[in-house]
Amino acid sequence: PCTRGYESTPLPPLNPLPEHIITSDIRNLRTAMKGMGCDETTLISILTSPRYRDPWAMHTLVTQYNDRTVRNLDEDIKKETGGLLEDGLRALVRGPLRQDVYQFKKSCDGAGTDEEGVMDVLLNRSNADLRAICAEYKRRHGKELSDRLKKEVNEETMRLFSMLLSGTTKAEESAPVIPADIDAKVTEIQRSTEGMFFANAISVAQIFTSCNQAQLRALQDHYRAKYQRDLLDVVKKEFRGDFQDAVIRMLVHARDRAQCDAMRLQKSLWGNKTSEKRLFVWRVCQLWWDRERLAAAKQAYVRTYRRTLEEDVKVLLNGNAERFVLALLK
Repeated sequence: PCTRGYESTPLPPLNPLPEHIITSDIRNLRTAMKGMGCDETTLISILTSPRYRDPWAMHTLVTQYNDRTVRNLDEDIKKETGGLLEDGLRALVRGPLRQDVYQFKKSCDGAGTDEEGVMDVLLNRSNADLRAICAEYKRRHGKELSDRLKKEVNEETMRLFSMLLSGTTKAEESAPVIPADIDAKVTEIQRSTEGMFFANAISVAQIFTSCNQAQLRALQDHYRAKYQRDLLDVVKKEFRGDFQDAVIRMLVHARDRAQCDAMRLQKSLWGNKTSEKRLFVWRVCQLWWDRERLAAAKQAYVRTYRRTLEEDVKVLLNGNAERFVLALLK
């Protein structure tokens, strides 16, 4: 099934919010953005409230705000805020599916491609999520996502993404780990990398994109046992560029999802470019929709970097952006 929030209209929760709470929040949101200036503190307080972590609750708030005020909450936030605060608040208002589609398009627009942003959207997702992303992209933009992707990445990386986007080659997470199958795939990986003068990227991509998370972990364990080498080291030696980055992320994510999340947060938070800071804010929003995953990422951050994520946020962000991110992390 799709990850919760990945329907064009999210599924309603078991315990919907009382009408008076939504009414009060709509009134306070409109007051915060009416007239001269903007009360950013109120916007942050309402939109980062745990009651709107459920995509249906946020969808209800946005829909009723638009209907009752005859305005558009997303456009109002765009007019009244700016910078990283705008990026974060509008991501929450869009919800998980719309945000992924927006992030993909934003990562492809302008001079150069933000490959990190593209990989955030397309890698380590379920078949159902990828089908939903492709369908929503076409619904909003009238074009196939894969057609846009061809213009942004090299041929090897495009072949890997094409296999994922087909929505049929990857094993579902419920599929078992079959030792004989893992051994055959490990043998083929070794033959296609260390066993050849030029590594066969397509063969490797076919194997990795066909595996679920448990199978990718099993591949890494069995490769080390059979050849006494880390599969990650083999990938780093045999491949370059975006293809290498994509495969490494798939392997690291399968080995330890929480640590992979922590590493992605640290890398973007400590980046010097505005686009990297924007990506950090988006990544925090993505984790905020999954409370358990966010908690695991924060714990992994402490284990890996010997300090809390909140401590780094206070050092590297300021003003409304800092308050917004800390509100999501609390």
